[in-house]
Amino acid sequence: MSIPSTLGGDGQNSFNSFWLFRREGAGVQEAVDSMAAMAVERLRRFISAREEILKGPLGEREDVRDYLWTLAVHVGGHQEYMRTSSRYLGVAIGPGAITLTEITGKFTPDE
Repeated sequence: MSIPSTLGGDGQNSFNSFWLFRREGAGVQEAVDSMAAMAVERLRRFISAREEILKGPLGEREDVRDYLWTLAVHVGGHQEYMRTSSRYLGVAIGPGAITLTEITGKFTPDE
């Protein structure tokens, strides 16, 4: 989701999470908070699933460990891109328009 184009209502993103929350009556900040909470929950689920796999017999396989590490690098890289890209920071709408309070840490593959 691009915050500037989404808030601008370009119509191309009318089915993204932001607009679905807005259609349900959420304000801008509430919609952003809901999306952030969803992202955090997905990250927790990924970490939990990865830990369970690593504890089991599949975790003994080098290819499985390599695959899970690669997924973790991808997740961390995606999070970093979203934290630093102007596409997601919404610079076109000015400072203080939204606050991302839920996603405060930086995920690393070793977590």
